Amino acid sequence: MKRAGYCAFLLMLFSPLLPGQDGENIAAKILSVQGQVEVEQSPWGPAEAGQILYAGNRIRTGPNSRAALLLADETQVKLSENSELELRAVRPASNLLVRLAQAGAQADQSVLNMGRGRAWLRSKKTPAAVSIGTPSVTAAIRGTEFDIQVADDGETTATVVEGVIDFFNDLGTVSLNPGEQGRCRIGEAPTKTVILNPEDAVQWTLFY
Repeated sequence: MKRAGYCAFLLMLFSPLLPGQDGENIAAKILSVQGQVEVEQSPWGPAEAGQILYAGNRIRTGPNSRAALLLADETQVKLSENSELELRAVRPASNLLVRLAQAGAQADQSVLNMGRGRAWLRSKKTPAAVSIGTPSVTAAIRGTEFDIQVADDGETTATVVEGVIDFFNDLGTVSLNPGEQGRCRIGEAPTKTVILNPEDAVQWTLFY
């Protein structure tokens, strides 16, 4: 059987198992919610554990509230209180059938926007293909575990536990390695410092 015919046969055989059959790209699944967690559904509505999110969806947490997500690319995300995250595009997991079904239709990297709050991310992919945009800076992740905070004025702080982050905007770029923390304010170039205990930055995640 020729390769094209074989691929078509696989898609026909396994298409009931593939995501996004309604034309939408599945971006994430909500694993758990605590307190007031909402998803933008014209208008915002309560989020539930097990709920599927699609590319373009936004999720937010209220005071004393948290949420845990699993992205389609297998990246784990935990949101702290008073946080808002947009799933602009999420690349699928790298299994053969999904690649065949969605080749050319999905993003080649996951793109997230974080307007405010705090999040922890861990990716199984090495290197990871995830970028997070904030009002002041973009964090392009080439590592596995980090914490990011966005203040109300847009100032962004990222702490790397494992891996590497490229922290950049139009005014400059810094690479953050394990044990380093980057900071950036709107209208300024990003900077970095060395911290003694980067694990302290992710202690809040242990309360899930």
